[in-house]
Amino acid sequence: MRISIILLIHILLSACNNSNNDAAINNSVNQKNNSSNNDVVKEQSVHNEFLIKINELSNIDSPKFSIVVYKNNEVSQNLNIPDDLDEYLSFNRRFFTVEDVNFDGYEDFYFIDYMGMVNSSKIVYLYNPTNGKFEINEDYRSITSPHFDTNYQIVKAFNRGSASYNESENYILLDKKLTRISKTVEDQQNDAYRYIIYDGDKEVEINETLRKVKLYIAFFKTQKFNISIDLLENGKYRYASWSASKNLRNNPDLVLKNGFKKETQNEISYKFQKGEFSYLCTLYKLTNGGQLKVFQNQKEILSEKANTFIIPNELKTYIGKQNKVNLDIKNN
Repeated sequence: MRISIILLIHILLSACNNSNNDAAINNSVNQKNNSSNNDVVKEQSVHNEFLIKINELSNIDSPKFSIVVYKNNEVSQNLNIPDDLDEYLSFNRRFFTVEDVNFDGYEDFYFIDYMGMVNSSKIVYLYNPTNGKFEINEDYRSITSPHFDTNYQIVKAFNRGSASYNESENYILLDKKLTRISKTVEDQQNDAYRYIIYDGDKEVEINETLRKVKLYIAFFKTQKFNISIDLLENGKYRYASWSASKNLRNNPDLVLKNGFKKETQNEISYKFQKGEFSYLCTLYKLTNGGQLKVFQNQKEILSEKANTFIIPNELKTYIGKQNKVNLDIKNN
């Protein structure tokens, strides 16, 4: 009996020791894994974090300030400043800003180039993730009063010529190049209005009565029809259609304002209704091709392939936070 009790105690002690050893080994492994994971996160964070220092140089005529980019606490680059800046604009009105202006997920850097009573322009430096540098882009400088809308991945421009005349433009990044997709001209004094859109190949002017929209969305071109799709202020989509032989500046043959969007993994479609007729414009994501279908009482009566243009925001949502840029601004 006594021997049995001693053996039992020995077994229990051995089990406890093994358990403690296993726990110690597991804790050691977990600590190593956590340390490794923390190192990875830290490396990623540091790798994509920048500090841009802007210093006013009031005793020097040109340039009037310096811009130095730091990466990992070391100087990465000195940004070149154009010589032809507005010399009358003070340092405090340059409004140095960090924002993703080409919607690639990386923060860029810009400041005011020129500022008038209403209109302005900007000097833009795009972040290049390939070489980790900020590179000046002259295309943005030519846009009047740009506003960067990440929700729709659109660069909006507004040019006020007078109290009765203004122009509004929308740009997208197409193959990494700024491309104007719509332009609206309002000349109230002369009662003259224009609406110009991009059809995927070129800019085309369409009937000016269609210009009051929130955003131009897509263009479908079939053998028999040209179709423009816009997003209205009420959140509905609008369908405007012309026969292929008709000038787009003429009144469209059909306008429907009750459309809605449906999206699956492989397609995007816009559906419109008029009585017993329904109209379906579909973009196939894999091929970038499109199709127009018309139904009467749910029976298909027309189907045509379409060349299709559609703005990027309809195809993919915006994802940011790929880098971090801080500003350190010092003026005299």
